[in-house]
Amino acid sequence: MLDEPFKGTNVKDAMDASRAILERFKEQEECLFMFSSHLIELSEHLGSSDRIDCRYFEAQEAPGRLRFDYLLRAGVSSQRLGMRVLREEGIFDLLDGAAEEQEGPTL
Repeated sequence: MLDEPFKGTNVKDAMDASRAILERFKEQEECLFMFSSHLIELSEHLGSSDRIDCRYFEAQEAPGRLRFDYLLRAGVSSQRLGMRVLREEGIFDLLDGAAEEQEGPTL
């Protein structure tokens, strides 16, 4: 089981290394492995194979906060949620408030 391998490196290296690992695992006989990644584009480089079964979790994007049902679905997610998570968690408000405090009051 590999969860977000190569996360600490740049995107190109993470993509190349992940692809190299997956290509080798899919050639193994009687091998079951799980590999999680946020590199959506990785699936484009795998080609079709009956030895790889892609699954994903989906978020329900209703007004308010994101909701997750944690059901595995067939395929690869196309959701991009990073900016929404930052907004929902108040990160931008926190950083904008810190910047205003450093600037001092505006007249």
